[in-house]
Amino acid sequence: GHNVEAWMIIGSFCSLLGSVACIFAPGNLVRNEEVALQNIHGIRWKIYERLFYEGKASFQYMAIAIVLLIVAIGICKCFCNVEIGREIVYIIVCAILSWGAFVASPHYPDRATYGTLVFLILAILAIWLKIFEKKPQAKKYVYIGTVFIWLRAMYFLVTFICYNLGLTVE
Repeated sequence: GHNVEAWMIIGSFCSLLGSVACIFAPGNLVRNEEVALQNIHGIRWKIYERLFYEGKASFQYMAIAIVLLIVAIGICKCFCNVEIGREIVYIIVCAILSWGAFVASPHYPDRATYGTLVFLILAILAIWLKIFEKKPQAKKYVYIGTVFIWLRAMYFLVTFICYNLGLTVE
């Protein structure tokens, strides 16, 4: 097994402190007060709204990454008989925590999924490296899948550009 190095613990702790500092920053507290003034529907509605926006961002931006992660874990365990390892589990836990941290935030912007996506992509890449060590012929299937993911990304990019240029289909 691997030893947990001091820099790993210090990095995680500093990341936690940075998150707490961002949540309790004066600008965030002002935003919290403004949101509280606009909250006329009560706490249940606010919880529903927050979970709705987190779920929307999850499906809209992270769906492919989540599916790829599940597929990669399945292939690694079922077809390659390789354990994913503590390091990868740690990265997946960090992804879940980075997504869940925004439950405490008064607003969930779409850009907030970036950190979670980085963790998910790291976990996927680490798992695929383990798969490639065991089955090098799997690379061609990953390349084919990558082309489809790229095409989906280009669809969103072209849509965004056309929308901002005012181009529409009539």
